[in-house]
Amino acid sequence: MDIKIEKKKYLVPRKYWAWIGGGAVLIAVLIWLGLSNFSSTLKVDRKGLSI
Repeated sequence: MDIKIEKKKYLVPRKYWAWIGGGAVLIAVLIWLGLSNFSSTLKVDRKGLSI
C-alpha cells in the first residue's frame, strides 16, 4: 500500500545550485563592468569628484 515518491533527476545536483547561481552573478557583473564606459560615469576635476 505504500506509494513510492520518486526523486526528480536534475542535470546538476541540488547541492551545487548555489555555486552555479553565484558564478552566474559574478560573470554577469564582470561582463557589465567590462562593457561599461568608465569615462562618462566618473569624472575627476581639481575642485572635486563627480560620479
